[in-house]
Parts: sequence; structure tokens; C-alpha cells
Amino acid sequence: MDSKVLNQKNFESQCLNNKEILLKKIEHIFQNYLIKNGTNKFGSIQIPNRQSWKNTSFEINRGIKMIANPTLKTVGTQRKGSERKLVKFLHVLTKIHKLLQTNSYRTKRELFYEDVDSSFQNQQQYP
Repeated sequence: MDSKVLNQKNFESQCLNNKEILLKKIEHIFQNYLIKNGTNKFGSIQIPNRQSWKNTSFEINRGIKMIANPTLKTVGTQRKGSERKLVKFLHVLTKIHKLLQTNSYRTKRELFYEDVDSSFQNQQQYP
């Protein structure tokens, strides 16, 4: 078998595995949210704090990346305006899940313009 074909098959199987991993991670986030918050109107969720440089490292071949166990921040009911941020986060996560399931592609800009009237006033508010 040609090495190019072998590498392509390896790449495709790796992509499929990564897609499955992402789908499971997203489903796990939703399951944990529902278990933790039950029937409360709004709950909270913990996500990696991407605003802290302490959560990053630099690799020459990859650049800046998130460390293995980053500090988390809580988004949800603890502060005014945080509920809206939580709803936006879960909304975008739902869209990403659907795109992965259907093997579709959208840019951040396309996703923003699908929701510009309902959820987001400007692109900076898009997670």
C-alpha cells in the first residue's frame, strides 16, 4: 500500500476519533450541567479561564496553548450579566455539537450572523 494512502487513512481515522472525543466532551458538559443544576432556572458552569496567562504555555512547534489543568472560572448565577453569558455559551456549544454531528462547517462569523438578531449585539460578545 502506498504511504500517502496509509497516511491519509491514519489522518481520517484520527479526525474521526477527535470528532467523537469532542462530541463526548460536549455531551459530558451538558450532562454535568443538568445533574448539578437540576430544575433550577439558571445554574452555573465552570470553564477554563482563558483570560489568565497562568493557564498557558508556549511550545516552539505549536505556539501558545492551554496547560493541562487550567484554573477555572464560574459562569452563571453568581454575578449580574453572568446568566446571559451562560446562555450564550450553552447556545454556541449546542451549535458546535450539531455541526460535529452533521459533519458541517461554519466560521465564527457565519455563526454570529445566524443569531445577530436574537442573542448577540456585536461579534465581541460571541464566545
